Amino acid sequence: IWLPWDGAATHGERQLLEWAFSHGVARDMPCRPALCAASGCRGMVAMRAIAEGETIISIPQHLLMSADTALQSAEVLALMARARDVGEHLCERQILALHLLLERQMGQKSKWSVFITSIPLSYDTLEYWSEHDVTMLQHAPLILMAQTRRTNMRAEFTQLLRLSASTPA
Repeated sequence: IWLPWDGAATHGERQLLEWAFSHGVARDMPCRPALCAASGCRGMVAMRAIAEGETIISIPQHLLMSADTALQSAEVLALMARARDVGEHLCERQILALHLLLERQMGQKSKWSVFITSIPLSYDTLEYWSEHDVTMLQHAPLILMAQTRRTNMRAEFTQLLRLSASTPA
C-alpha cells in the first residue's frame, strides 16, 4: 500500500514538499510523493486519473542538482582540474557526488539543504549488498552486473579520495 505524504508524512517530508511548492513545483500535480507502507520505499502515487500526454510533475530547473550546478562550485572545478593535471577524468556520478557532499557540508547555507536532509542515509541497492547476498541471486549475468557496479563505485570513490587528499585546501 502506497500512502501519499500529505497526511502520513514526517516533518522532514512535509518540509521538503513545502520547499518544493515554495520554489515553483505546482501544488495541483496529479501525483504526490508517497511511501510504501511495507518497505518504506519512496515513490509517486496518482491522486486522480491522469490523461494521456498530461504532465505528471514539473520541477523547475533551478531546484535540480546537476552537473551544471556542480560546475558552479570552485571546489568541484579545482578537483576536476587536479584530475586533468594527472591525466585522469571524473565521471558525472563523481562530480554529482562531490557536489552533494560539498552542499551537505554547507548545512543550512545550501540552497538545497531541505532536499539534502530528506535523502535517505542508506540504500539497499546491489552496490551495497554483501558478496554472499549477491551470489544468492543465482543468475550469473546479474551477479556479474552487481560485482561490476560495486567495483566501479569503489574505484570512483577511491579516485575522489586520492585526488581530494592531493588538492590544497
